[in-house]
Amino acid sequence: MTEVLDQLSKGFDKYVTILTYLRGEYFDIVKRLSDGEIYHLLRSVEASGRRLRLERKQDEFLDAYLEWKKRGTERAKKKVVVLAEELRGLDPTFKYKPA
Repeated sequence: MTEVLDQLSKGFDKYVTILTYLRGEYFDIVKRLSDGEIYHLLRSVEASGRRLRLERKQDEFLDAYLEWKKRGTERAKKKVVVLAEELRGLDPTFKYKPA
């Protein structure tokens, strides 16, 4: 939810302009798309969301890893281990063995 709100806030005036225009248009999109097309559209959106969450978690992990290498604190190391577990939950092929 916060990701969506963040994206909306970055170009809010553009969204308002587009939505103002579309308010007067009626695309009847539900009648134009079959149940199968809607299903595949939803699956595509879900896959994009999972990919985005994975990329963000990877970035977070790499930032934490660099922080741990710089500082060498136990707290930084614990954060890396926690993020590695979270990453493994999003991508079972992810491998990391704490040093």
